[in-house]
Amino acid sequence: MNKLIKVVSGMLTGEDFKTVRLGGRFYSIKSPWTITLAKALGKLSIIDIPDTPSRIDAIMMMPGYSTKVAAFIAVLAVGNVKYWGPLQHLRYRMAYRDAMRTTESEKGDAFVTCLSLINASDFFVYASLGVKLAKQMATAKQE
Repeated sequence: MNKLIKVVSGMLTGEDFKTVRLGGRFYSIKSPWTITLAKALGKLSIIDIPDTPSRIDAIMMMPGYSTKVAAFIAVLAVGNVKYWGPLQHLRYRMAYRDAMRTTESEKGDAFVTCLSLINASDFFVYASLGVKLAKQMATAKQE
């Protein structure tokens, strides 16, 4: 019960964040809102996700999709904003550049940190459902 209270109070006071190191700079990653999570998932949309995905599957897929993982991390580094203006685009480009300059180990650590702020089981379920929905829509258009 104490852990639940700590999580809820952290969310309400804005203390629910983790810091990641990308290319010598540090970025605070907060628990993403739904709109931010959707934008981040869009960056990972072309990654092939197995039918029963897990955190280990995601980490094993990282080396082949390094640019997509960097974009995912960069979106979460920008944070929870309702509308993306010039300042958010600039921050995204800086975070993306820094993520691309990091080692695979640092990028992996940042990716796992980002996943820890999202309920990982929900994340993989949503990602899997998104892939299935996209496949259904593509099949419907072909018929």
